[in-house]
Amino acid sequence: MGSNPTDGSICTTATRAVFLMVELWYWEYYSSMNMQLLLMMWAGHYLSDYALQPAYMAEQKAYALKTSEGTHALTAHASIHGLAAGVITGSFAAGLAVGVSHWVIDFGKASVLIKRNKRQGLYGINIDQLLHFVVILTVWLIIT
Repeated sequence: MGSNPTDGSICTTATRAVFLMVELWYWEYYSSMNMQLLLMMWAGHYLSDYALQPAYMAEQKAYALKTSEGTHALTAHASIHGLAAGVITGSFAAGLAVGVSHWVIDFGKASVLIKRNKRQGLYGINIDQLLHFVVILTVWLIIT
């Protein structure tokens, strides 16, 4: 089992994400509420990226701007991220920034319209997650 969100490990990933989010609220040694917010945003990202992304959505989002189903799948996925970020931070602007950037980053990673060396997308999962973390870190720095 790899890190593929469609390989049947969604329940395990969701359980880990939920436990992480719950534990972050109760750990007393996190004296900084700002650090706790950053960790909650990151946990919300993983929950949205894996547990809240069905296999159909993960497969279809590669066809964004090529088919209407692909565009709707990617938009729904990015909207889930924006909603999670907005709820966690309590900021509409933060949610909007995370959602829009997530759409652009995932389009660059998965789109069949972008071909590089007979592979779709410009980069793989590691660069994708790094870019998402940079966005989350930037939003966190702005709102704290």
